[in-house]
Amino acid sequence: MTAPVFEKGYPSYEAVNGLDIWEQVIEQIKSDIEQGDVTAVYEMLQRVPKDVLIAYLPEAGLDK
Repeated sequence: MTAPVFEKGYPSYEAVNGLDIWEQVIEQIKSDIEQGDVTAVYEMLQRVPKDVLIAYLPEAGLDK
């Protein structure tokens, strides 16, 4: 098996094709949080529409 090819810091299509990308992302988020680095998570969440973020939160925890 050959190593994944990285371009501009991102894995190539071939490196992730057929793998469960959702699980990979969740594991990376867990790792980042455990290390106290939430920068990438914040950057990713900035691209998520506000209504989707709000829908993720429990109703009791919403600050209105």
